[in-house]
Amino acid sequence: MVTIPMRNTFVLAMALGISMGLAGCASSRPGFSTRPLEELLQRACAPGQDLREVSGSVWMKVASRESSGQFPAQVRAVEGKRVDLEVTNLLGGVEARIHVDEAGYQLDLPGKKGRQASQERGEGHWGGIPLTWAPDLFLGRVPCPPRARWSELKYERTALGGVKATLPARLGGEQESFEYSFRRFEGEPWPETLVWTKSGAFARQVTFQMDDPEKGSSSPRKIVAKSDLGEVKIRWTRRDLTR
Repeated sequence: MVTIPMRNTFVLAMALGISMGLAGCASSRPGFSTRPLEELLQRACAPGQDLREVSGSVWMKVASRESSGQFPAQVRAVEGKRVDLEVTNLLGGVEARIHVDEAGYQLDLPGKKGRQASQERGEGHWGGIPLTWAPDLFLGRVPCPPRARWSELKYERTALGGVKATLPARLGGEQESFEYSFRRFEGEPWPETLVWTKSGAFARQVTFQMDDPEKGSSSPRKIVAKSDLGEVKIRWTRRDLTR
């Protein structure tokens, strides 16, 4: 059943939405330790890059100190623009409609017995997980450093044969690192885990685990994102792709 003990936390969790039922942890993959580090980063960022729009059905689960719940939802994600979710209960009734874009999120709760219709707006992150990644995550892309700054990246090879790409802090900014490990999919490295770390006054860390790569797009159909403040999971049950 759907539970919404705190609407604001609930919407942030859903807006970022990240997948359910993921198996296994990363392990070293023979053959990847000799790949150029720049190539490994390209492989990490390749999933879903040819997709312009995705719609379909997901099963979501959220957990934090403030709220928890699991529910089905209908999703539409448009490249670089927005995500729209319609959250339903197990009987098909609409529990909430959520819109996320670069400006933030909007939550619409329809009126029903015991609850008046209402609307909320906000921005930022849920549980330390930035909402700015929501459109790309639902499209099936993996969080990556901004391509406009790839020339600034410092690379390291990890003990698991993966790559760590660090983006130096700019004036007034904070350093970010993206550490990927890989497994083999269709003969090539495929990003299995990502640990994103941001240093500075607002330091945080988010771990992403990906599974069930989609044929054709290589997008993960299952993703889990977890910080020390919360966790969001999504499992796609149907994906309609537009290239």
